Amino acid sequence: MSYISLTVLLCSSVLAAQTASPPAASRSPASIQPVTSREESTRDPLLDLSPLPQGEVSLVGGTLLRVDRVRDRIAVKPFGGREMEIAFDLRTKILRDQAAIRPRELRAGSRIYVDTLFDGSRVFAKSIQVRTQSDCGDARGQVIANDPTRGTLDLSEEMSSTPLRMRVTPQTLVRISGRTAAASEIPVGALAAVSFTAGNEDRPAACDIHVLAVPGQSFTFFGTITFVDLRSQRIAITNRSDDTSYSLSIGALSPANTRQLVEGANATVAAVFDGENYQARTVEISAPHSGQAQGAESK
Repeated sequence: MSYISLTVLLCSSVLAAQTASPPAASRSPASIQPVTSREESTRDPLLDLSPLPQGEVSLVGGTLLRVDRVRDRIAVKPFGGREMEIAFDLRTKILRDQAAIRPRELRAGSRIYVDTLFDGSRVFAKSIQVRTQSDCGDARGQVIANDPTRGTLDLSEEMSSTPLRMRVTPQTLVRISGRTAAASEIPVGALAAVSFTAGNEDRPAACDIHVLAVPGQSFTFFGTITFVDLRSQRIAITNRSDDTSYSLSIGALSPANTRQLVEGANATVAAVFDGENYQARTVEISAPHSGQAQGAESK
């Protein structure tokens, strides 16, 4: 009797111990997986912004009209152009005279320069630079001489027949393809946008020199074709990233490509700057005009 009772008692104790112990599976790494998934699902996407799109940077210079901090947009009136809207976010580098500032410090009426990219749906600001000098002038044209030893640069302006000679000082900010560069890197034949001040000497001093294109550099334009002349083998396209019209030579295109070119069509054009012209290499029509065939034949 005592032997049987002792056996029953031992079996009951073992069963009770097994019942009280948590299942081994609950300690396995697999049991932690749902918690990790829930943490990832609640992660703020603003903390994991995607890298900036790759592509050519276009410079837009003008007056800041307003800042929309709710939608993260700025409105800019380019020099000699019409108002355009540019998006920005945490990836945008904002400077005032080379010192970093926050978006809330941007003020309407400021003179700004914006490096823009087109990400497929909007014009985006890679960097915004605010200039506080009120006496700066602006010039845009082709570099015809650069003497780093003497600190001078000659620019053939688009709207003037007289070259503009400027002093280049250690304080002059030079940028080529979106990066800071030395004045000695500016090649003759480059297209550049320059802001300058009268200074204390007989020639103006360059505040900023932004090299827009160098001979041999490749570009991709995306926008609306606004002019086609097959006789002179030229087209004009309004580029969406900087809202600027560019004249392109199409002499190197095949007949199949040129037949697609009609005013009003949206196009993506790959081109190379040869020191004088943008030479179109390929053209893709993304939204063919309804009268494309007729328009091509009439030319």
